[in-house]
Amino acid sequence: MITEEWSDSNGKYIRIEGDDSYHIADRILERGCIETLLPVQIERVNGRRDYVYETERYEKLGDYLESKPLSVDGWRQVISGILDITDELERFLLAGEHLVITCDTVFIGDKDTVRGIYVSEHRQNISAAIAGLIETAIKYPEYDREAAEYIYSIHDRLITGSKTKRQIRELIGTERNEEAGDQYQKDLSRTSEPKKKLYNMIKKNNKDSNAKSPRQNTDPDQNKKLLPLLLVAAGILIPTVLMVLGIFDSKLTGRRDYWMMTGAYVFFLTAAGYGARRLWQDSEPDIIFDMDEEINVCLIPTERGTPMMPVIYFPWHIGADEKRTDGHIEGKDISPIHASIQRESRSVYLIDEESGSGTYLNSTRIPPFEKKCLADGDKLSFGGISYIVEIT
Repeated sequence: MITEEWSDSNGKYIRIEGDDSYHIADRILERGCIETLLPVQIERVNGRRDYVYETERYEKLGDYLESKPLSVDGWRQVISGILDITDELERFLLAGEHLVITCDTVFIGDKDTVRGIYVSEHRQNISAAIAGLIETAIKYPEYDREAAEYIYSIHDRLITGSKTKRQIRELIGTERNEEAGDQYQKDLSRTSEPKKKLYNMIKKNNKDSNAKSPRQNTDPDQNKKLLPLLLVAAGILIPTVLMVLGIFDSKLTGRRDYWMMTGAYVFFLTAAGYGARRLWQDSEPDIIFDMDEEINVCLIPTERGTPMMPVIYFPWHIGADEKRTDGHIEGKDISPIHASIQRESRSVYLIDEESGSGTYLNSTRIPPFEKKCLADGDKLSFGGISYIVEIT
């Protein structure tokens, strides 16, 4: 897999051959968004796309094992770290099977942090990859009998059948549950800061929700949503009361003026309906995010052959001009800068940049330069090319 290793005054590097095609994963790697991977640059060599990883301050797992055999906790940390890398990749909608897992491609950094190498065209089942890693590592000196028995038992269970990441975590003894919550909190010390924040936030929310009374109103927008319904009810009730009071009856003949009564119903219902619509729109909650929380947005195409579009930063411009946009879409109805996705405060918005064919949110064309809040599962269309919004 590794084709070249070298060091110079700038640092230590390895090169891994790529292919001629260019993947969405490459753009994410170039941005350096995934903290659990080694720093990487993508170069063109003789027309081919090669990955150049910086290995300064990191040591190959194989070299690490030669100088410092791993204990049971050390092996658990390495395997758990590999699984954490695949979790981080999947947060950016990248396949975990593209992580290269060997003693030469898994690296140990400061405080025994685990880093990995990702190559788009490489695919390997996670169970087989970890089993192969253990097989390769067995040749290194192992002075801890308990650790030897541990990795042999893990290997035997992995080769008996493909395992999910959850099953592998259970095998190595790091799978979290309610009883093991404190233990998993310790395991999180090996993961990235966003995951620790997310775990602490979930733990705090669970504690807060458990402290609330079952009868306590936990939806602050519930009263706002009741107002439109009450307004519509009032639009029906008011003319009905007027009818009961005889307002629509002629004082001379005693007969009911149905034209006046119908006009009153139409007037009150129209006014109530308009007011209810405005109130209902105001009561629709924005998608709220903690400012310290990492927001991941990805546009999933509805048609085959169209690549996914991860929104890596904000603002994110979409259009046909590859040089001036972040998300490039080809099509005769796509404007050079068609639309943008922006984050303000704790919400994510879609904005049409005065495109020729229009930008559609859930089949409704949005006015140019008017912000529309996005929710997970919304459908977007740019010049006939449709995507589903995924927000995590």
